[in-house]
Amino acid sequence: MGVNLHVDLETIQLIQGPGQRSAVAALRFKRGDAARLQVVFLESGTTPASTMIATSRLVADNQESDRRIKFHKSCFDAVWRNPDASPADIIEALGTSAVTYFQAASESVRHIAEIAELSGIPLDDLLSPEDREMHSEVIFHEDGTATVTMASTIDTPS
Repeated sequence: MGVNLHVDLETIQLIQGPGQRSAVAALRFKRGDAARLQVVFLESGTTPASTMIATSRLVADNQESDRRIKFHKSCFDAVWRNPDASPADIIEALGTSAVTYFQAASESVRHIAEIAELSGIPLDDLLSPEDREMHSEVIFHEDGTATVTMASTIDTPS
């Protein structure tokens, strides 16, 4: 007897089967079940995908995740670890775009957290707290500007 494992390529989650989009929280096997184990990749949770399509989708998702994490760290460092300007100077220079910048950074962290959850990887393994948490109090104003209090740059971890 064999077991089929179904992977939804849209959510990158193990699902119950074709057309059943609910994620599987745990797997249980009985003796002999693992004698034949087959993984089936599904497009949109219903249509079997070729192995080539499945592999290319998973590789593309990995590359996008890596790109997103590197981009977030770069933007975060530009404000909090910039050797040429203080965080207060940079946020002041952002002007009425400051709130939008912090909203985008928050959305980026949320997305990286979702990647971690879907991958079963702790968020701290992908993005450390030092690379996602503000290091000073930031006050947001209705006109889109922000003010930093007690701001200082932080050291880059060695």
